[in-house]
Amino acid sequence: MAAASPQPREKTRSSCSAETDRCAHVFEIDDYSLHKGLGAGNFIKSGTFTVGGHEWCIHYYPDGFTLEDSKDYISVCLQLLTKESEVRAHVSFWLVDPATTLPSFLVVENAVLFTHVHPTTGLRYFQKRTELEASPYLQHYRLTIQCNLTVILGSRVSQSEKTCGIQVPPSNLSQDLGRMLDAARVTVKGQDFHAHKSVLASRNKRKTVEGLLVAADRLALDRLKLMCESILCKHLSVSNVAAILDLANWHHCKQLKDACIRYITSSDRLDDVMASQGYKDLKVAFPALVAEIS
Repeated sequence: MAAASPQPREKTRSSCSAETDRCAHVFEIDDYSLHKGLGAGNFIKSGTFTVGGHEWCIHYYPDGFTLEDSKDYISVCLQLLTKESEVRAHVSFWLVDPATTLPSFLVVENAVLFTHVHPTTGLRYFQKRTELEASPYLQHYRLTIQCNLTVILGSRVSQSEKTCGIQVPPSNLSQDLGRMLDAARVTVKGQDFHAHKSVLASRNKRKTVEGLLVAADRLALDRLKLMCESILCKHLSVSNVAAILDLANWHHCKQLKDACIRYITSSDRLDDVMASQGYKDLKVAFPALVAEIS
């Protein structure tokens, strides 16, 4: 069996998210039948709209892009009008239901890199003309197309911060199972606790997890104790951190205690925690413990 990898000294994390600008442009084509016969390759241009600091427009080709392969279709494309630009974007074209005025038929969605060399993206076979004319999307000689455009402006990366890195060792089933079976029901302060994974996984039973930690400490179930510490560490809040710090101190949970102190002393939480009733009670009952924080 391969040797276990050494535990990290600490764990940090950061995150990234996309900065975007979004727009839905609705292009209404009135007098649909009168535009037919414009000729393949000829288009009608929508009004200009701005997304992500760049100007855009839609091209509507009533007789298709080319005579050879799309003469039986209507075609559309989106053009980047801003010169000498390079823009990443997500583009989708929809047909709008005239009964609800909502986009209801997605034709296509693409991720596109627009450049000054390739400033357009389009659909040669947007809709077959005969099928469109028999559909509910063409009413009273009006066709409505919606283009949803999301421009990627960049990425926002957060600063690294320490996370609760309480490591739970692999299960030593052969040694732990007997003790857990003997202690299938553990009574702590008059309350029964069952050491079961489904209980530990419950996010809304902090008191139950605290009780299990107490029981695990008494029975020397170290892995169960660390599992409880890890769960509590991940659910620290201004309202509960003082109580969890008290618990960690009583039951010699060093990693959980350190995590509580780091949480309290973080610059954006300290004042709120100190104003909480739990912290005030802790200061009265255990002044030496509170002194470790300052």
